[in-house]
Amino acid sequence: MEIYSRPFAAAVQEADLGSAMCSFNRINGVFACENETALTKILKERLGFKGFIMSDYGANLSTAESALAGLDLETPGKPYGEWGDKLLAAVKNGRVGEDVIDGMARRILVQMFDKGLFDKPAVNVQIPAKEHGQAALEMAEEGMVLLQNKDNVLPLNADKLDSIAVIGPDADSYATVGGSSLVQPTYTVSPLEAIREQAGKGVQVEYAPGTDPISTGDIVNGPSAVPASMLFPDSGKSSAYGSSAKSGLYGEYWTNNKMEGEPSLTRTDRQVNMNLGFYNYDGLNGQSQKLTKLPNEYNGMMSARWTGTIAAPKTGEYTLSITSIGSGKLYFDGELLIDNKGEKVETSKAKVNLAAGEKHDVRIEYRTDWPDNLDSDFGGLIRFGWEPPAGAVDLTMQKAVDLAKRSDVAIVVVRTYESEGYIDRSDLELPNNQDQLIAEVAAANPNTIVISMSGRAVEMDTWRQDVKGILQAWYAGQEQGHAIANILFGKVNPSGKLPVTFPVDDEHTPVSTEQQFPGIDSKADYSEGVMVGYRGYEYNGIKPAFAFGHGLSYTNFEYRNAKVKVSGNKDDRKIKVSLNLRNTGKVAGAEVVQVYTGKLPAAVEMAPKQLAGWAKVELQPGKQKRVEIELDPKALSYWDEQSGEWVMPQGKVPIYIGSSSEDIRLNTSVMVGSPSGK
Repeated sequence: MEIYSRPFAAAVQEADLGSAMCSFNRINGVFACENETALTKILKERLGFKGFIMSDYGANLSTAESALAGLDLETPGKPYGEWGDKLLAAVKNGRVGEDVIDGMARRILVQMFDKGLFDKPAVNVQIPAKEHGQAALEMAEEGMVLLQNKDNVLPLNADKLDSIAVIGPDADSYATVGGSSLVQPTYTVSPLEAIREQAGKGVQVEYAPGTDPISTGDIVNGPSAVPASMLFPDSGKSSAYGSSAKSGLYGEYWTNNKMEGEPSLTRTDRQVNMNLGFYNYDGLNGQSQKLTKLPNEYNGMMSARWTGTIAAPKTGEYTLSITSIGSGKLYFDGELLIDNKGEKVETSKAKVNLAAGEKHDVRIEYRTDWPDNLDSDFGGLIRFGWEPPAGAVDLTMQKAVDLAKRSDVAIVVVRTYESEGYIDRSDLELPNNQDQLIAEVAAANPNTIVISMSGRAVEMDTWRQDVKGILQAWYAGQEQGHAIANILFGKVNPSGKLPVTFPVDDEHTPVSTEQQFPGIDSKADYSEGVMVGYRGYEYNGIKPAFAFGHGLSYTNFEYRNAKVKVSGNKDDRKIKVSLNLRNTGKVAGAEVVQVYTGKLPAAVEMAPKQLAGWAKVELQPGKQKRVEIELDPKALSYWDEQSGEWVMPQGKVPIYIGSSSEDIRLNTSVMVGSPSGK
């Protein structure tokens, strides 16, 4: 109630929520779509949800159990779901009462009438693309977070620059997510395009990808894929490394998992970095537009073989790997080097000594032969990976480094691949050699700026101290290029704040035990209790890379004169914090003032800090405003499991006011509660 149900409560009580969806996981051992505690006792009864609950596709795994637990609508499952005729039979044999079915229908129909779907049926209309594009731009600009700005490298001044290097696998295209959230935009603007536009004709803006394009395979854990510039589709050794010969490996594909008969598709693939099934469905595949997806017939049972040669950019010891679900074999110069069984997603490795430029034959064979592979949305998955020795830089990356070296500023645009439905990550690294790319570019150009396009925190410990600027751009929609360029060149002053904590690395988090994350035998133990997110970092004394609520500006803000006012009694009690906020810089900007409560005077476990309210305030240079923020009473209370209600204990509660959970500018306190705790 204190952590997980509060966002749902806000949606129910403040946003006229019409429907909710139950997910695939178990909660305390019971599947979500048949979990009466979650669906009925908490959502419908405690939170007062009057809408209907639907299942995610294939998430309902029972008939009577889910119907009686509170599920109202089943979306299709495999092969035809657990309701339909099965639910009708459960009604006829008395396991499910007719009143239960009536309740389902009533809740669905009430929402359809309430939302006007009968009076005004939904129709497709042409949207005002220009108006929507402007809204998309403004949201992208306000959501981006300036994480780091050493020596005030940003904003860039085009009048003082002669050259800019734009580097990154998809900096010249449109980066988006995969899965159900993928949409087809009316138009897109790439970062490269917008940076050229903002820089103007007087600045030479050149582009180099630095690494291979980001694919569906990059959502998978494990070592980065072997770069395309090291691979050649020829079976001999005639083409020299670094020549103009076509890169990649020759791929052959079958729609059976035994490589039987003639292959139904042949082509040259840049990398062996494949993730099929759900991630390759039409309309769900958000990989780089530079890549060609495999046809849908390979999303189920299939097999593949890749052949060619590999040549290293530097003499040394290399670790080659196969990451796969299903059997993956690597033959090196005709000998079996790696035999990955792939009964689950796993990685097998082998070390080889390679001489610079010397070619070796490679053959990779893959089959979707893991148990029960046809009963899953997950299709073929394999990656041919590597871990190079220090200083081994492939040709594509070296060209980007050379460009950075001869440019005034280097802007490196990196991204992850995100989608619904995937297992938790075992690391927070950037995929496809992008961490190495940033480190190499930063070593070549002291004025390196990183644009991170991801839907999650990424690990930056190998390069964060070596770059001047870091802008967290997220997945910023169709106007992502303009939004990035507007912030880089100061047309827009960044004001976004982090909604999550960015750890130093994946070993320094509050959930670093295997039992907690990723769990053992598909069971994760949420032993952290209420110490979730930033609460856990503070409770355990873990210093993050960037704290929850962090976000820099091109101006500075001064906080002064904090006051707390309490009014009303019991259910009508209001607690408001006020302060003076002044823009002490030279440009207009917006600050998100954050108010946190400290530990409550109660005998229950409480977080050291808890966000209780915030306000975004825009100020011109030198201007001041009195800011008033009403606090959420739940941040001053705890949930009593015995009484089943919120209790506000009596006593003094610290109040922290600042620019992030870590950057506290003012301290005060408030007396709350009564002897009864009401």
